[in-house]
Amino acid sequence: MNPRGYFLRLGPSRWWYVVGLGLWVAGFVGLFGYGYTLQSQRAAAAETLQRAALAEPVVVQVTEAGGYGVWLETTVGGERPETVRRLLDSAQVRLVDVRVTGPDGDPVPVGPTFGNDHRVTTESAQLQGWGVGEMILTPGEYQITLVDAEAYTGPGVAGLAVGPLPTAADGRVFAGGLLTSVAGLLVCLMTVVLRQRATRRASM
Repeated sequence: MNPRGYFLRLGPSRWWYVVGLGLWVAGFVGLFGYGYTLQSQRAAAAETLQRAALAEPVVVQVTEAGGYGVWLETTVGGERPETVRRLLDSAQVRLVDVRVTGPDGDPVPVGPTFGNDHRVTTESAQLQGWGVGEMILTPGEYQITLVDAEAYTGPGVAGLAVGPLPTAADGRVFAGGLLTSVAGLLVCLMTVVLRQRATRRASM
């Protein structure tokens, strides 16, 4: 007989639930802050892009070598031509014929781009930028044109935008927030399991 049975601890303290919940919340807040900061940085970078109507070339003066992107920009909430809707709704890589001419007149190869879309508010409208290509440019003046621009022209299409690709996100921040949230859930789960085992042992 245990004269102090009412003081018997049934597994870990309930405070571990608070610890687990705190870790989960901290990780979730970290992930939210990571996403918000990333979107804010992309929006700020998008404001400095060089822009032109689809029928006109975008002229870019490159001072530092690096990766540059090309975006097809549409007005948020505006009507889009059928060709643009099919392009943006496609689950595959957006295949758009973009021509880039370097300082020496030679063409520059353009490859596909992934995950670099943006939304930005300019003086005239709110624009959604859809990545349609990226390339490596060295210092000099370049002209970027959209081949068959008439097929994409419409009232809801603002034009082309060109500029440096967004800086790569720090994956360690994302991984840290994700691991913290998972750790919080594991703490709560282990607390439940251990307390249930202790309760079963005490009842035997």
